[in-house]
Amino acid sequence: MLANHALGRSASVKGYVGSLLHVDLSSGSIKRVPLDKDYIRLYVGGRGLGARYLLDNIVPGTDPLSPQNPCIVMTGPFTGTPISSVHKFELLTRSPLTNMYLCSNVGGTFGVWLKRAGFDGIVLLGKLSKPGYLAILDGEAEIREASHIWGKDCHETTLLIKKDLGEDVCVMRIGPAGENLVRFANVMSEPERSAGKGGAGAVLGSKKLKAIAVKGSGKVAVADEVKLRELGRKVLRLIRENPATSLNFPRWGTCQSTSLICEMGIYPFKNFQSVLIEAQGRIDAETWRENYVVKDSSPCYICSIGCAKTSEIRNGRYKGCKVEGPEYESLWALGPNCGIVGCEAPIVANMMCDRFGLDTISTGVTVAFAMECYEKGLLTEAETGMPIRFGDEQALLSLIEKIAYREGFGNQLAEGVQRLASRIGIASERFAMHCKGMELPAYDPRGVWGMALAYATSCRGGDHLKAWTISEEVTSGKYDRFSTEGKAELVKSIQDLRATYDSLVNCILAARAITIEVCAELMEAVTGTYYDVENLLRCGERIYNLERAIAAIDGISSKDDNLPARLIDDFVDVGAAAGKRIGKENFEKMLKEYYGLRGWAENGLPTESKLIELGMQDVVESIRKKGVELPAGTRL
Repeated sequence: MLANHALGRSASVKGYVGSLLHVDLSSGSIKRVPLDKDYIRLYVGGRGLGARYLLDNIVPGTDPLSPQNPCIVMTGPFTGTPISSVHKFELLTRSPLTNMYLCSNVGGTFGVWLKRAGFDGIVLLGKLSKPGYLAILDGEAEIREASHIWGKDCHETTLLIKKDLGEDVCVMRIGPAGENLVRFANVMSEPERSAGKGGAGAVLGSKKLKAIAVKGSGKVAVADEVKLRELGRKVLRLIRENPATSLNFPRWGTCQSTSLICEMGIYPFKNFQSVLIEAQGRIDAETWRENYVVKDSSPCYICSIGCAKTSEIRNGRYKGCKVEGPEYESLWALGPNCGIVGCEAPIVANMMCDRFGLDTISTGVTVAFAMECYEKGLLTEAETGMPIRFGDEQALLSLIEKIAYREGFGNQLAEGVQRLASRIGIASERFAMHCKGMELPAYDPRGVWGMALAYATSCRGGDHLKAWTISEEVTSGKYDRFSTEGKAELVKSIQDLRATYDSLVNCILAARAITIEVCAELMEAVTGTYYDVENLLRCGERIYNLERAIAAIDGISSKDDNLPARLIDDFVDVGAAAGKRIGKENFEKMLKEYYGLRGWAENGLPTESKLIELGMQDVVESIRKKGVELPAGTRL
C-alpha cells in the first residue's frame, strides 16, 4: 500500500456531491477539493465540466505521455439518480495519438459508483514510481501496489482487483496496450465499456496507473424527489413509445444500421477505396444475431434499452471465442474495412482488442491502411514480417497482438495512421484515413457531405460522435445529402446539442426518446435550478468553444480542419453515391460558413469577443496565461 487517505466531505449542491478527488501520483498527495459552483453553472458536468478542469491543469508544450499531462474523470448531474439511461461519465486528457484535446464518453456503472463513493470526479496528475492502482472506497482513497497485475490483460486485471477488494467494486483498467504506450490504447470500464479513441489508455500507462477501482454506498441528493419520480415514469414511457429505443436497439444493438448504411452507398470498404453495397447474409444485423448473439449483455446502470449483446462463435476454427459486441463500428473496422466480409474474424478481433485494451476503430483503420500500402508496394514483406493483404484474417489477428506488445511491425502500427503515413512517405498520405491524427469511422462522407464537415471540425479529431448528421441528411427530407446547403448550420447545431448531452452524461442512443426538452425538465427536478432548452444549448455552444480554445494551446487551427485527399478529390465508384465527390471548393465553402456561424476567425479559432459573449472571460485570461493569443473579435 503506497498511500491511504480518509477524506472529509464537501458541501453538496443538488445533483452533485460537491467534491473532486485530486490525486498527485508523483507525490502521493490525495485530497478532496470542492467543486467550483461557477464552473457547474457554465459547463454543467461530464464533458463540459471536465474540459474546464482540464484547462486549469494543462501545461503547454508537454508531451501527452509525460507526467505533466492531466487526466480527468467527470460525472454529471444525472449520474446516480433514479432515471433510466443517463449515467455515463467522461474521461478527458490530451491525446498521445493527436497531441490535442481528448474527451471520451463512457457507459457502464463506474460513474455511478464514483459519485456514490463521494466524488463528482477525479483529477489525476503526475506519475507513480512503480505500477499501482487507485482504490476509492466510500470516501476513502488509496494507491495500492500493482506489480502483480502489471502485464495482465483487461479481464485478468478485473479479476485480480476484485480478489483484492471484493466482488462489489467497479473497475476501470488498462491492458498491455496501455502499458506499452500504444497511441490508441483504450481504457476498459465495467461492464465491458470503453473510453475508446485517442489513447487514454496510454496516458494511464505512462502514469504507471493500471486501474481505478471504486465502491460507494452514498446517495445523490436531488432538489425535488417527487417531481423526479414523475419524470422517471415519463422517461420510461418515452423509451417504450420510441421504436428505436424499444425495439431496434434492444434487439439489434448498433449493428441495426449496417444494411441501411450499405444501401446509402456510404459503408467504407478496403480503407475507403470503395463502398460495400450488400450486407445481407454476411454482416447484416439479422445474420449476426441469428448466428452469433447468445445473450443480451449487462446493460449500463438502470438502462431500460439494453443495446449491448454478447456474441459467441459456436463452430469452426474460432469456436469458443466470445465477446460483448461487436458494435457497428467495430464490426466494420475489423471486418469490411480490412476486406473481411463476415462476422467471425471481427468477433475474434474485437475480443482480442478488449483483452489487450485497444480501440477497435483505430486498430482496424491502421491495419487497413497498412494493407493498402502493402498491396501498392509501399510496404514490403521484409518490413511487415508477413504478407498483409486485404481479406487475410490471420494477418489481422496476428497484427493486433503485435500492436498491443509493440512487436516487430506492430511497433510502427502502434503509432497510428498519421505517423505511419509520415514514415512511409507522401504517396501514402492521400489515403491515410485520419483527421488531426484520429482514424476515421464507418461512414464515407462523399455520400453524406455533412459528415465531411463533422469529421473536420470535431473537437477531438476525426470522429462521428460529436455530430452524426446522417439521420437528418437522409431521412428528414430537409437536406440534399450531396449538397453544401445548410450543412454548416446542421453540424454546428448537432455539435452543440451533443456537447450538452455529454455534459449531462446522457446516452446518445437514449436521446432519441430523452430529448433536450425532457432534459430541461430533469435538470430543474435534479438541481432545483430552472433551465430551458435555450439555456442548455447555450451551455453546449460554450463547451464547444472551450474545447476549441483548449485545442488552440496545442496549435490547432483551420490548417488542421481537413480530410484525406481521397475523400475530397476522388469519386465514389459504386452504389447509391457512385459518381459523387465533395471537391475542395465545396468543402472549403462549408468550412467558411461554419466558422462564420460559430463567430470564429478565419484561422478557425474562437475570438476573445465570442468567448466573452458566452460568459467565458476567465477562459480568455487562462488561455493568455498559457501563451496563446486568440483573435480579438473580427468575424468573417
